[in-house]
Amino acid sequence: MSKSIADLQAELPRTIKLAKYWPVRNNIKISDLNPSHVHCVDDLPDYLILGCLDHNQCEFSGTGWRAKWQGLESDTFFEVKYFAAQERYEIRQMWCGFDGGLSSYPSKIPLITTILQTMYATFPSNWDQEAKTTLENAFQLRYQELIKGIHYFCGVPDGAFRTIAFPVNVKGLRGIRQWLEGIAASAEPIYPFSAEAKLIFQAVNYIEGKAPEWTQSESVLFGQSLTSTGLAPLEFPVREVADNGSAAWTLRREIYYVFIKVPFAGLSHFLQLLSSPEGPVRGHTDELLPGELQPIVMEASLDVQVESIVTTDIGKTTRSSLFFDKSREIQSAEDVKNLEQFADEYLNAAENVSVAVVSAFEQILDQ
Repeated sequence: MSKSIADLQAELPRTIKLAKYWPVRNNIKISDLNPSHVHCVDDLPDYLILGCLDHNQCEFSGTGWRAKWQGLESDTFFEVKYFAAQERYEIRQMWCGFDGGLSSYPSKIPLITTILQTMYATFPSNWDQEAKTTLENAFQLRYQELIKGIHYFCGVPDGAFRTIAFPVNVKGLRGIRQWLEGIAASAEPIYPFSAEAKLIFQAVNYIEGKAPEWTQSESVLFGQSLTSTGLAPLEFPVREVADNGSAAWTLRREIYYVFIKVPFAGLSHFLQLLSSPEGPVRGHTDELLPGELQPIVMEASLDVQVESIVTTDIGKTTRSSLFFDKSREIQSAEDVKNLEQFADEYLNAAENVSVAVVSAFEQILDQ
């Protein structure tokens, strides 16, 4: 062949847009809200932070008003009370029965400012801890709690965001796109989501004595990686020994990870929509996913704030390190526009490279 495998893989697009969904909502913006002009449900946004406006839980009178936005879980809500005489807001929120704080502020301060600077100056740590426990018990995934000193993304009206990230074979990217489009069309979630595939550098350590025996075979491990990713590892696996005497077989490769951004309020619901017995997101009773292929849930902007993250499977057999090249992150609106405009071309390019790489190795094996 005219190009080496390394040259072929160097042509891979770094980012491929896969899906973008936004639910139909009214045009009431919380940033334009004047509390003294609110007299009925039609004066309020139909979605705020944790859920949809519950018309049966709203009250309006000459003394003020109360509105409640109900989450997907029965014990999840965001509530705002306005006291006209005191010209004051009172805000309360609950997620899955866990208190998310109470705030009282003068209504001369815009409600959007009060929400972002008081309720969400920091994300409720008890929510984060409970989400980790609940989701790791329900799905085969690792939940990365918020890291101290790291900024987290929160917007209005959808609140805090998280990213669901999982690896996928190049030939599976098109199917993932169709899958997400199907979720948007059939489930019509009350929250938005967006998805893109990113080419990520991954180092996988298979712990000797704990990982399956086949991971100690250079050729088998190399071939298994080629099969599961559709791309060739950067080199053959090597045995590495730590200072404490423990050893691991280390595989270094570039692999496509699908990054799905979704509001925290819809995280559990969306994972349920994604989960399937043989898919990249699985429940705990489904067939076991290898540790290096298990999804990661993390803060939505974590990959542009840290150099890397490390996860270990429950059995402590496999350690996966993902390294983020922030120099290649999208910087401008023009870049984003180009990614969306040429999404099909980038997807075709990745598939063509993968087919050529796998074919080349098959020819080598035949020889």
